Amino acid sequence: MTAQNTVKKKKPWKTALIILAGIVLFAFAFLGPAGCAVFVDLIGERVPDLSGLEIEEARNKVYMFQLVVEYEHSDTAAAGIVIRTQPEAGKRARYDSKLTVFVSSGPETIKASAVTADWEQIGSSPDSWNALEAYVTGDYLYILCEATFGTGFSLKGRGQGYASQSVSFEKQVPVMILAPDASLLPQGKHVPAGEAFSFIIKIPASHFETEKPNHIICKIGCLIGDVQSEITVSFGIFW
Repeated sequence: MTAQNTVKKKKPWKTALIILAGIVLFAFAFLGPAGCAVFVDLIGERVPDLSGLEIEEARNKVYMFQLVVEYEHSDTAAAGIVIRTQPEAGKRARYDSKLTVFVSSGPETIKASAVTADWEQIGSSPDSWNALEAYVTGDYLYILCEATFGTGFSLKGRGQGYASQSVSFEKQVPVMILAPDASLLPQGKHVPAGEAFSFIIKIPASHFETEKPNHIICKIGCLIGDVQSEITVSFGIFW
């Protein structure tokens, strides 16, 4: 019986290491430091972990790349703090290649710590207001309310009005009245006297001078019988 000769197969990763070592030795021996620099440029530089750094501090660590800064909302990272990069930390990227750094612009939804309401009566019987919550999300300020009116009325349209940061109403912004689930109210919705009415006031916050307004006055159009009137309420918002 003839013994069979066995041939050991070379492992691919060992072959790759031998080739890589040969390239490095060639670059150093024949091309000198300049050749090594070219080789390093070919294999690239590892992207450092920038997460948790302020953007200006991060810039100093990635001067070898073409930095592109993108902003996105984050509930965990404060505004101006790096969230992640693309390519990711630890990946190799060529010198002078594009590196996108994603920076927090703060939370998308900013909730007020408290909100109060002060109002004018729309009829002879007393009204009551309870401002439940206020928050900014996207480009809008939302104020959740529950009111009981002493006089019944119908909303103008689907619930329209205007708001201002000052009593002069020099700069008016549009207002929408929504149902508690943020859907549109029926056209000319009737609100009976003495019944609790829950709703949301939606105001485009981008029209204001600040992202977190502290004082908003709203005027909501309504019909009391056939007479046009306005519901006026002033909100104090504490962030």
